[in-house]
Amino acid sequence: MLCACRWIVRPKRKAYLLPEWLDGFTKNDSDFVFDKYEVINTQPFINWAPGKWWATNREQPNGKKISFSYSSKLLALSGITVKVAYEIYDGLPVICKWVTIENKTSATIMVDRVVNEIIAMVEEERAVVESPEQMKTPQSIYIETNYAFNNAMRYSISDQTTHWKTDSSYTSQVNYNYQTPCLLEVYPDKAKGIKITVIITIIALCCCCIFCGFK
Repeated sequence: MLCACRWIVRPKRKAYLLPEWLDGFTKNDSDFVFDKYEVINTQPFINWAPGKWWATNREQPNGKKISFSYSSKLLALSGITVKVAYEIYDGLPVICKWVTIENKTSATIMVDRVVNEIIAMVEEERAVVESPEQMKTPQSIYIETNYAFNNAMRYSISDQTTHWKTDSSYTSQVNYNYQTPCLLEVYPDKAKGIKITVIITIIALCCCCIFCGFK
C-alpha cells in the first residue's frame, strides 16, 4: 500500500508553479492528510553537561518547534498518526526536521522507508550531454543528519542520507537526456529495506509505540 503525507502535484512544468494550478491538485485515498498543528518551545534532545574542554558554548539552543499531524481516512490505517516536526533556533541559520509515526492500534504495523525530505532544486550547472556523476550537485543547500558514521571525521564521507537524483519530469532542463542531478531526497541509504513508497517490512511498531526517524 502506498501511503504518503503529501498532495499529488502534476504541474505542466517543474521549473515553476502557477497559482491557477492549485485548484487542480489531488490526493490518493490512502494519503495521510493534515489534521492539526502545535507550536511549543524547543526541548533539548540531549541534556548534556557542559564541560571545560570541548565546547565554548555552555547553553542549550532556544527556539520554537512546530509539529504537523496527519492521519488517513482508510479504515486499515485508523489509529495511526504521522507527525512532521520542524525546529528553528534563535541566532542559528538552521532548520531541524524529523518524522514520527504513532501506532495507537492493537495491531503491529510495518514501516519500510521514511524519506524525510524531497526538494526539487535549480541545477548547479547545465550541461547538454554529461552524466549525473560528471555534474555538480546544488551547492546552495547543506544537509546534515545524525545518521552519519564511519569515523571519517568528515561529514561528506560519513553521510548516509543525502541523495541527489535526476528528474525526467523536469523537462525544461538543458540536459538532453534529463540527467541533471537536481532532485534531493533525504533518507537512510544503508538501512536495508527501509523505503517510503511501499510499507512492507523491517520496522515493527507494536501497540501504542512511536517510531522516531533521524533528524
